[in-house]
Amino acid sequence: MAHHLSGCSQTLSSSKFCCTKKAHLIRRHLVALLSNLCKESVIDPGLIRAIQMALWTHKVDDGLEARGTAYEIMYTLVRLPEPSNACCFS
Repeated sequence: MAHHLSGCSQTLSSSKFCCTKKAHLIRRHLVALLSNLCKESVIDPGLIRAIQMALWTHKVDDGLEARGTAYEIMYTLVRLPEPSNACCFS
């Protein structure tokens, strides 16, 4: 499971980079990207585990980093500038 989370986190980080640096590549795939990000932002109970620490039980969410990155990407996508219609200046 840790291998899947590592790959998921790397994919989300790459997507975040593309959103900030290469927004023109993202625009035509925006609908599919947003639907996948929404799925990624849901809490998965299978990724939450309980750790016994003496008298207390502590819950650890292994999907927290991936969800945080998904929210950061959605926030970045909301702030994308509109494409300009001017292709060139004559």
